[in-house]
Amino acid sequence: MEANIRYICCWGGGNYITIGNFNNDATTDTLKVHDSVPTDAAYYFIDDVSVISIDSIPGGLTAYGGKDTLIAKGDSVFIGQEISNLNCNWYELGQIAIVGTGSGIYVKPDTTTTYIVEQTLCGTITYDTVVVSVKPVGINEVEKFGNSLSFFPNPAHEQVSILCSDKNIKALTVAVHELSGKQISKQNIQLLNNACSYNFNLPSGLYFLSLTDPEKKYTAVKKLVVY
Repeated sequence: MEANIRYICCWGGGNYITIGNFNNDATTDTLKVHDSVPTDAAYYFIDDVSVISIDSIPGGLTAYGGKDTLIAKGDSVFIGQEISNLNCNWYELGQIAIVGTGSGIYVKPDTTTTYIVEQTLCGTITYDTVVVSVKPVGINEVEKFGNSLSFFPNPAHEQVSILCSDKNIKALTVAVHELSGKQISKQNIQLLNNACSYNFNLPSGLYFLSLTDPEKKYTAVKKLVVY
């Protein structure tokens, strides 16, 4: 049997690494291949072992949801990273149920959906988002909408100023989500001279700010740090 496994571990300051089977007898599957082999022995065939810096992985030590992508309705797509042994939970923005685990998952949304990945690595929890757009909304249009929006200050305390460089957008729907994806507030706001103020009363922490064009249904997700 041949396997190509990429395994990630938190390791620093050491000079050696041990490779083998660390399961107990009850959870270890065995196959006797020759009568002359002692029953308390085993063969391991290992080759092509490499040690790489975790900094070389997309996203490094932080969560990485992958690039925003576009699919046709009915299609599925892989999001995240093709790496084993990453402790990750995946959520849909606005939902609290876990939709998948692991460094990457396949998704098949019926409508444009933002996914959140929560990664725990070396005791540090980080988050990232990825948007899967479903035709006929083009990925370029979604990116253009997201790039037209900004807000400051960040970190913020009770208020942020939202700016939109697209003069055709006159209003926004602003929703705040916890890191799990649960929506905790939603408000429709009007833009005046391509800007508006958004007031909130939130405990200190990290949140996702979801900004939607009510007319074209484009959504951009930004990270908001509250102190």
